[in-house]
Amino acid sequence: MIKKTAGKKMKFISILLASLLLSVGAFASNVKEGATIPSFKVSELTGGGVVDIKSFRNQVVYLDFWASWCGPCRESFPLLNDMRNELKSKGFEVIAINVDSNSDLGLKFLKETPVDYVIGKDSSGKLPAYFNVEVMPTSYIIDKKGVVREIHEGFKSKDMPKLRALVSQLLAE
Repeated sequence: MIKKTAGKKMKFISILLASLLLSVGAFASNVKEGATIPSFKVSELTGGGVVDIKSFRNQVVYLDFWASWCGPCRESFPLLNDMRNELKSKGFEVIAINVDSNSDLGLKFLKETPVDYVIGKDSSGKLPAYFNVEVMPTSYIIDKKGVVREIHEGFKSKDMPKLRALVSQLLAE
């Protein structure tokens, strides 16, 4: 009887460990340069709408993960907004995903640093975990076919010429 119970416990533990490893593996990032951006939807930060990455196919997208406490994010927002407004008619869009656990912090940030581009939220942290975001901001520059062409961690205003050149190149393709 003891052997039978021990065997059942070992089988249960093995199944539990396998399930845990599979669930952790599900969050390992597949989002690398050259990979197709995964399909996802998040709620809009400022309203009840939904941001669906699929609806931006055939556009060049600057996907930006940011947080209210991030100084470089505060620096990047106006510069990205200018580039977005200048190149929107050519097929360029910025999607910024706020990762604050408290959405009110992101809304306060936007009152102080307003932008015209799409703002989503993921206070659960699932999407940044899937993308393996470790630095604020982290951005994914995506071509018209949905392929990640560059991952950009951090932000300095001196980054803009390089980013603008890449976006312009992708718009011309």
